[in-house]
Amino acid sequence: MTLQTDAAPVTPMPQRRGATRAVVAGVALVLTCGLVAGLWHWRTGADVFVAGGGSAVDDDWPVGEAIYLGVAEEETDLRGDIEIREIEADILKDEAAVRVEYLLCTVDPSSGVGGVGSVRKSDIEEQCSELVPAQGQRMTLNATPRQQLVMAVTPTRPGAITIKGTTVSYDYGWRVGSEFLTVELVMEAVQP
Repeated sequence: MTLQTDAAPVTPMPQRRGATRAVVAGVALVLTCGLVAGLWHWRTGADVFVAGGGSAVDDDWPVGEAIYLGVAEEETDLRGDIEIREIEADILKDEAAVRVEYLLCTVDPSSGVGGVGSVRKSDIEEQCSELVPAQGQRMTLNATPRQQLVMAVTPTRPGAITIKGTTVSYDYGWRVGSEFLTVELVMEAVQP
């Protein structure tokens, strides 16, 4: 005996496992990319300085004499050390063949100053209890006594000089940073 029905034959549902796996993999990829981008931003966004660099304008600076300018102030809420990897001046005009050096000043508390602005050698020696080459040094943020990054500019011949700023690259724990800091210097070097 055979049973007949008017119902259509049943076809099995297509397998959707492949599509589900693709969606899950896509979501995981998007989340992973977001996490990596966030971690990269955290690692490379270590700004430790604020504006506050020195500035100087002088029409008759003697050839062979350095002028010292404070580069910047550190953020007040940061603690720890940075290691200064590289420092480079943004020189717009250099007719005086300047020699630029970067120094780390430990501000002498007995000097009565909070930091270096724009000074001559005799003043820097009074204001800094220690003055060492900055590149490769560790700078303690918000230390007591305070440390400050200083730029020394020495003209080697007569001529005009214009410096716009300084780029400082550093390590701050697991983080890295590179900041452009405004330090304005416009002067004319002359024979003494």
